[in-house]
This record gives sequence, C-alpha cells and structure tokens, in this order.
Amino acid sequence: RVVYFYSTSCPFCRDTEEFITKAASDFSKWGVRLERHNILSSQQEFALYTDFADRYNVSQNLRVIPMAFINTSYIYTNESIKADLARAIDDCVQSGTCVDPYVFGK
Repeated sequence: RVVYFYSTSCPFCRDTEEFITKAASDFSKWGVRLERHNILSSQQEFALYTDFADRYNVSQNLRVIPMAFINTSYIYTNESIKADLARAIDDCVQSGTCVDPYVFGK
C-alpha cells in the first residue's frame, strides 16, 4: 500500500494529480493500493499525516505536501513523487518484503 497526502489548495499537489490518478490504476495491477488523504479535509486527516510523519521520522523542515509513504520510506515533493514512486513500488514488489505503512514504526 502507498499512503499519499495532499491538499486541494496546494499547487504542487495539483501538478502531481494526473500522475497519481494514472499511477493508482497502474499500481493496482501489481496488487498495490494507492490511498489518498487530503490533509485539509478534516482534523483526522491532518492527524493521520502527522502520525505518519512522526513514525517515519520526517524532520519538521521536510513535512511538506505532497508526500507519499511506501514500505519503510517516504517521498516528498511533486517532482520526486513523479520520478521515484514507481521505482519504489517496483523495488518493494520485487523484493517481496513490503511493509504496510500503517504498521511501520508502531
């Protein structure tokens, strides 16, 4: 599973939106679900983002959106997500040792 955080008011997130929409379809073919969370839609969504950032030890200056959590790592910024997310998923699937982001760091 990939857990992706964004905001509808974020221009970098909007830039990533087309990639994420297509990626969700592509990744499902590999058995990987892409879960999306708008951090501004509710306090619970923002709290979930904070929980993930804490568990993955994301430093305060890197707590930006868009951000995706996969396996034991995170990818941030629109350019990095577009460049690196597919490779991170492929590496995870090929290794057969994917860690669910909801379990990591607990």
